[in-house]
Amino acid sequence: RVERHLVATNVLIRAKVSAEQIAWHCEAANQLHEAVYYHQKAAESNLLVDGYQNARHHVQAAQKIGERIDLSAEAALRLDLLGIKINQISLQSTDELERLSDLKEIAYQLEDSNSIIQIAQLSLHLVIGKGDHHEIEPACEHLLEVSEKYGDKRELIESMLLVADAKMNVLMKSGKGFDLIHLALPLIESLNQNEQYLAAAKLLQANAFLRLREIKLAGEALEVAYELLQSNKLLEPMMIRYEYLSTVYAQVDSRIVESFERYKASVPVYKMLDDVQGLMAALGNVAHLGMILGQHEEAIAASEELMHIADAKSDIQDQRLARIRYADSCLMGGYLDEAEAAMAD
Repeated sequence: RVERHLVATNVLIRAKVSAEQIAWHCEAANQLHEAVYYHQKAAESNLLVDGYQNARHHVQAAQKIGERIDLSAEAALRLDLLGIKINQISLQSTDELERLSDLKEIAYQLEDSNSIIQIAQLSLHLVIGKGDHHEIEPACEHLLEVSEKYGDKRELIESMLLVADAKMNVLMKSGKGFDLIHLALPLIESLNQNEQYLAAAKLLQANAFLRLREIKLAGEALEVAYELLQSNKLLEPMMIRYEYLSTVYAQVDSRIVESFERYKASVPVYKMLDDVQGLMAALGNVAHLGMILGQHEEAIAASEELMHIADAKSDIQDQRLARIRYADSCLMGGYLDEAEAAMAD
């Protein structure tokens, strides 16, 4: 059986199939160092397309194997950083600051350029999560600086897209974000197998165009992104981002009914992905658009579910905003007592 998996591993590597498939065959063939390497690659690939659950699964598998073998300090460091990155992005976690500082010291001691860049990326995620806008701009500039100094083309592209996202969606500097995407696109187009970067760039570009009220250009960017996502099954997790932007596009383009249906359709997807923030945003929009369209029962149901989720998070601000949304929905639907009770709460 081990020999069969060894043969399969060699065939798959030559065929250049996904790291995900290779990793499991390496493990079954007892090629444990190779299994760690391909599990890490699979985690990185899943992370790029928002496949957080699969990414976490592969990191945990690699770390479990690493406990059984003499894993290098550099390899262990990269797995630790990848695990932190997945948690920060998928769970919006701002924890592990002290641990990240310790890993940064190790990365510079090892002169591990990849980890130095990863730490700069994680640091940006961290300050964004903390909501300290005074720290975000310096973190963006530091990330671009270390990526240009230490990174290869792919690492630089990843950092440019990350900074563009931060500038547009956090700092609300759509023009600055758009300029950075414009600089990144020629680099992306020069790569082989660039679909995931190109799709990510086009989605960011669509976002920028929507904010700049360039509606036609936003639609064109979304069309390109859709074609890329449809052509590669590995990019399917990015469809949720496409659906969100398409919904915003439909709203801006005065297609409110279509937006309402899109948000409703996104609710079970967010639940499947265990994306609490995305789910809350979708439910809030279902409630808001439901009130506009006179779909009051659906608006009340969505806002009530939103309120329950906010209560489970134990976040006072989210709880307050959810109750306001619920009260609005009840008021519009004629349930005055429920609206009054929610506002009093």
